[in-house]
Amino acid sequence: MNNPAAGPALAQAETETKAQPETDRAARYKRARQDWDERFSFHAQAAQKWRRLGLGGVMVGLFGIGYGLWVDGQSEFKPFIVKVDELGQSETIRNVETISEWPKQMVKRDLSDFVNWTRSVPADREVMVSNFRRVFTFLTAGDPAETMVKEIGRSPTLSPFRIAETRTRSVEIISVNFVGGSSWLVEWRETTRARGNGKVLEISKYKGTYVLQKAKRLSEEIITYNPLGMRVEHFDIQKLN
Repeated sequence: MNNPAAGPALAQAETETKAQPETDRAARYKRARQDWDERFSFHAQAAQKWRRLGLGGVMVGLFGIGYGLWVDGQSEFKPFIVKVDELGQSETIRNVETISEWPKQMVKRDLSDFVNWTRSVPADREVMVSNFRRVFTFLTAGDPAETMVKEIGRSPTLSPFRIAETRTRSVEIISVNFVGGSSWLVEWRETTRARGNGKVLEISKYKGTYVLQKAKRLSEEIITYNPLGMRVEHFDIQKLN
């Protein structure tokens, strides 16, 4: 005999039976996701941490480079005069700021070297190249003297590299005297010889007026050959005979 109340109960039981697998699948998925997060979240957090550290290292490196460039732009060399007595003991140590404060003996020595390097034509090409490199430690880009030296180097008749193909030229400094202001007068004798046999071709006397200033910025290379930081701003040369 059929029970009228059994129909709805049976339908409800069937519905619950069908919903049970879906609920179990959702629960299993949730547990699996929790297990994944527990096992691998540490690695994700560690990777994120290392990315932050890497970015921080790059920022610190860029800051260091920028600071180094700034310090290099601000640094400068200042020449100091050290005077010693007959026993080699230092008597005075002071920083020089103007040309007039430089000892005349040192100015005469460095200016004589400058004239010798610009005017002499040695037989050895490497020596001549070295001389010109030293000359530019006394020059500043944009000054008349720098332009004039470059023009001499490019001249087909005045360039020491062209002259050295057939002749050599030695320089003998006669005198170096202070004129006034920032100007110095140098007199010298040049002896030109044939490259092949060394025969004297010409002996000439010259004088030149050199305007000196203090170099605006010095470097280790400049200090090596130009310890005073002397800058030749302009010069004018005349042949006397």
